[in-house]
Amino acid sequence: MQGMKDVALGLTLLCVRNTVIEQYHADGRLTDPEMKAFNKEVANKLYTALMMLVGSTAETGQAAVALFAAHRPHNWDAPEIDRNIRKAVFGFMGKGR
Repeated sequence: MQGMKDVALGLTLLCVRNTVIEQYHADGRLTDPEMKAFNKEVANKLYTALMMLVGSTAETGQAAVALFAAHRPHNWDAPEIDRNIRKAVFGFMGKGR
């Protein structure tokens, strides 16, 4: 399913790579081969998660939601909408909100 592979790669770039990890890489704390391995692992895991959530049966999707929810870290802050990604999505839609 090429579309979902593209989504996983886009999520890897926008949601993981374009974070503090990029500064660690720029500062030399991660080598190019380490960063490449990191990107591949994240993309594979996101692709698998997406396929379990929306690319499978309803039963598989429900099991995936339950699994992911059961593994949420309880000592992390709750997620919030990232304004930059939200703005990019609306910009991509031509709405520029």
